[in-house]
Amino acid sequence: MKIAIPSNDGSRMAEHTGQARGFIIYQIFCETIERLDYRVVPELLSCKHEPCYLSVENENLSCSLPSCKQDIIEPDILQSLIWDCDVLLSVGIGPNLGNTLTNSAIEMIYCQEEFADDAVAEFVQGTLPIFDFSRCVLTKEDFNEADLNLAIA
Repeated sequence: MKIAIPSNDGSRMAEHTGQARGFIIYQIFCETIERLDYRVVPELLSCKHEPCYLSVENENLSCSLPSCKQDIIEPDILQSLIWDCDVLLSVGIGPNLGNTLTNSAIEMIYCQEEFADDAVAEFVQGTLPIFDFSRCVLTKEDFNEADLNLAIA
């Protein structure tokens, strides 16, 4: 089994897969973990912004965080970097990349670990805390007014 983890520095998990500078690739055989590669996203292929959906009033785009205004790499380009992987461990995946990966054989698993090595080790041991949602695929229906005010504070 091969596992991909988005990362900006080759060590920590990137918070937004669509903005990651690369993917750490691991090979799992039985319970043995081998780090195979760090596949870097070509910078010139960064080309558009994918909206964040974090507003009760505006369902189009409303996130004012500077980190969410970065360029997003085309989903097909990212998918082509991890095409041979079985699992993607991620903190957040936007809707475009999420749809692209849903149509592939890559299973998306959401977690909140800081370091990629820790996430893979916990995944193999069966102790990785897994979330049912991506932090990047949230709509206005996912929040009530109190949640939104707490997230902004």
